[in-house]
Amino acid sequence: MTSKKILFFVILLVWALVYTRADSSSESFSVHPRSSSEIVRLAWQASHEQDFSTLQDLVNEMLSAYGEEAKLQAVKLKAFPAYDQFQDYRIMNDVATALFIKAEFLMHQGKNEEAITAFKNLIEKYPWAQSWDPSRGSYWSVAERSQASIDVMSGKSIQEEAAAKNVPHTMLTLAFPGKERVIDYTKYGKFLNEGTKDYHYQITDQAGLAAAAGEGVYPNIVDIYKSSGYREAFKQGRLQGNHWNFVNSPDLQAAFYKWATAPEPGGVRLFYTGIIFEKARMYEQAIKCYHALIVHFPGTLAWTYWHTPWFPGQAAIAKIHYLIRMHPELKLEFKGAKIQVLNFFDNDPSDKIFITTAGNIRELSSVQEAQEALNIEKQKIDLGAPVKTLGQGKVHFVRYANGHWQLMVDGQPFLIKGVTYTPTKVGQSPDNGTLTNWTDEDSSPGYLAWVDKDGNNPQDADDSAVGDLKLMKDMGANTIRLYYQTKMKPNKTILRRMFKDYGLRVAMGNYLGKYAIDSGASWSEGTDYENPQHQKTMMENVRQMVLEYKDEPYVLMWILGNENNYGVASNADKKPEAYYQFVNEVAKMIKSIDPDHPVAICNGDTLFLDKFAKFASDVDAYGSNVYRGNYGFGSFWQEVSEVAGKPAFPTEYGAPAYGGPNMSQEEAQEAQADYHKGNWLDMLYNSAGYVNGQGNSVGGIAFEWLDEWWKNYEPAIHNTNVDVIGPFSGGYYYEEWFGLFGQGDGQHSPYLREPRKVYYTYRELWNSKT
Repeated sequence: MTSKKILFFVILLVWALVYTRADSSSESFSVHPRSSSEIVRLAWQASHEQDFSTLQDLVNEMLSAYGEEAKLQAVKLKAFPAYDQFQDYRIMNDVATALFIKAEFLMHQGKNEEAITAFKNLIEKYPWAQSWDPSRGSYWSVAERSQASIDVMSGKSIQEEAAAKNVPHTMLTLAFPGKERVIDYTKYGKFLNEGTKDYHYQITDQAGLAAAAGEGVYPNIVDIYKSSGYREAFKQGRLQGNHWNFVNSPDLQAAFYKWATAPEPGGVRLFYTGIIFEKARMYEQAIKCYHALIVHFPGTLAWTYWHTPWFPGQAAIAKIHYLIRMHPELKLEFKGAKIQVLNFFDNDPSDKIFITTAGNIRELSSVQEAQEALNIEKQKIDLGAPVKTLGQGKVHFVRYANGHWQLMVDGQPFLIKGVTYTPTKVGQSPDNGTLTNWTDEDSSPGYLAWVDKDGNNPQDADDSAVGDLKLMKDMGANTIRLYYQTKMKPNKTILRRMFKDYGLRVAMGNYLGKYAIDSGASWSEGTDYENPQHQKTMMENVRQMVLEYKDEPYVLMWILGNENNYGVASNADKKPEAYYQFVNEVAKMIKSIDPDHPVAICNGDTLFLDKFAKFASDVDAYGSNVYRGNYGFGSFWQEVSEVAGKPAFPTEYGAPAYGGPNMSQEEAQEAQADYHKGNWLDMLYNSAGYVNGQGNSVGGIAFEWLDEWWKNYEPAIHNTNVDVIGPFSGGYYYEEWFGLFGQGDGQHSPYLREPRKVYYTYRELWNSKT
C-alpha cells in the first residue's frame, strides 16, 4: 500500500477533533494573515515539490504571524493534551509542524548538521506538539518524529525497544464471581417485545440477578466496593488516571476495577470490562459481560477515534460466538441473538433504530457435546439452482436459490485466499519517492527471498532462496492484491511466470484518485469526483489498465479504489454520491471492454454502504478494508446482504505482530495468529453452503505479507512508537508490524524472511479441506 490506512474498527475512544484547513481569505499576508493550517498545507506542498525557497518563506510567515502565540500555548503543557483539547493548541501544533517540515527537508538534502540542530530546537521548544496526518488518520508527536530523524542521521538504524513502564503485572481475581456460571435471565425478569424496536428486558428480581452475575457484570456494581482488592488498589494509587489508559494495562486487577466502575454508558462499560476478562483468560466472565450488554443495553451507540459510529451490542454477539468457537472447553452454546441497526451507515446518531433479540446461552454436558454443537456451523446445506449471475465471462459471481453467493473461476467455485503483497525494501518509502516496483526487478524477492531459519539474520548455508511466491503457494494462498499506477505498472512477465509456476491470481486494483493518484490533481488540491477533467483522467487511466491486462491469464478481478470513502487527497468523504456514481460509470466502462472479469469496490468498512447500494449497482462485489477485532467482522455480512445484496469480501484485514513493551514477541505473535484465525473462520462460515452463515462471503485478502518499515515516517527504523488506537492485543495499530513475515534487522532486505506463527496458522487453515 502507498499510505497508512485510516481504519474503521470497533475500539472506542473519545474521538480526535481534526481541525479544518481554512482557506486564505486574501493574498495579502500583511493585511489578512493566512490561517496557520493553510500555511502548513502549503508547506507540505512546497516540500513535496522540492521548493525550499517557498518553504522558507512560509516558515517565516508562520513564525511572524503565530510564533508568539505558539510559545504561550507550549508553556501551558506538561503532557500531551486530552483528545477533546486538541483545538486549544492548534497554533502550537501548526507552528511546530511547519518547523518540522523545514528540518525534514534539510535532512533529505543531506544537510544533517543543520537538520539535527533544527530537530533539537523543536524537541526543546515544543515537546508536546502533535501534527495531524490525513493520510494516516491520526496525530503524531513532532518531538518523537524529530528524535527518530536525529537517530537516523546519527547512524542509529534500529530503534531500541521501549522500556516497559513501571506498572505492575497482576492477575485478575474476583471476590464475588457470581452464583451462576451462565445466567438464566428468565428467572430474574421478562423479555418484552423481542424482535422489535421496542425490545426491553424488565428486571423483576434485582438482588437475585446481581448475585447471579457477580461483581462488574450489570447490575452488580456494588460488590466491587466491598472487595479488599479494590480498597488495596485504591490505597496504592493504582486506580489513578483516566479509565481509557487502563485498556491495555498489564495491571489487570486495577484495569478491571477502573472499567467496571467507569463513567461510560452501560454498554461501553460492559464491553471493555469483557475485554479485561478476556485478557485475564476468564472467558466465562467475559461472556457474562457481553451477554449482559446484549440483554440490557443493545441500543448503545458509541464512537470510534474518527467519530464514526460503533455498535457494541453487535460486537458483543460476535465476541460470544468467537469465544465459544475458540474454546469448546467452555461447554457452551449460544443461539438466537441478533441486533439489527437501521440507518447504520452514516454518522447521524438521531436516526438509528435497534431491533433486538437477546438470544440465550446454554450449558452443555461435555466438551464432546460442545464440539458437536460447533460442528453444526461447519455443516453444509444445499444451495439450490443458480438464480442470478454477475458477470458473464470465465470469472463471475453466482447467486443460488438459497440466497448464497459463490465466485466461479473456469466453472469451479473459488474462495479467495489472498494476501496483499508489497515487499518494500527497508529504507524505501513512497513518502520520499524511493519506492521501487518489485515486479520490475530482475532480482525479485518473489523468487529470491529466503527464510532465516535460526533467526540470526545472516544468510547461512542452509538458508537457500525459496521465493515469496513458493511460500505463498505452500501456505495455501491463491491470490495476491496489487495496484496499478501509471508510474508503477505491474510487470506482465513476472506475473505470467508466477501464475504458471504457482497458480496465483491477481486482484488488480486502481486507486481511482485516492491520494490524488492518477487523477491529474495535486495532493493539496485532492481528487474532485465532480471535476470533469479529473473524471476523464481517471477513466482513461482505468481504461488503459484494463486494456493492458484483461487478456492476462492471472487476472481474477478489478478492484476500484482503496477506502476512498474516508477521504485523503480526495473528496469522496464529502461527496459520496458523486464518488459512487463515478465508480458506477467506471464499472460500466470496464465491462464494456472486458466481460471476462468482475468488478469490485474497495470501501472503508460499511461507511456510506447505502449510497454504494443506490448509486453503484453495476459493481459486482462489495470489497472493504475491515479491522474490527479478533472475533471477525460481526454484522458486516448481514449489513452488506441486507443493504446491497452483493457478494462481499474483506480487501484488507489483519493485526500487528507487536503488542507494546508489556507484551513479549511470543505473546504478540500468538495474538496476531489468533486474530487472523478468528477472522478467517468468520469469512469461511459465512461463505456459500454453511448452515448458520449469511452465505455472501467469497473469501478475503490478508494484510499483509511482509512488514513495511516506512509506515511511521522513518523507513530505516522498524518503528514501535504508539500511533493510532486499534482493536488489537496491544491496543494500537503498530502498522510497521502487520506482516506475516518480518525482515529481521533490515540488513538483508528485501530478501530475508522471518516467518511468524500466523504463517503456519494459514498453512493449516488454507490447506484444510473443510
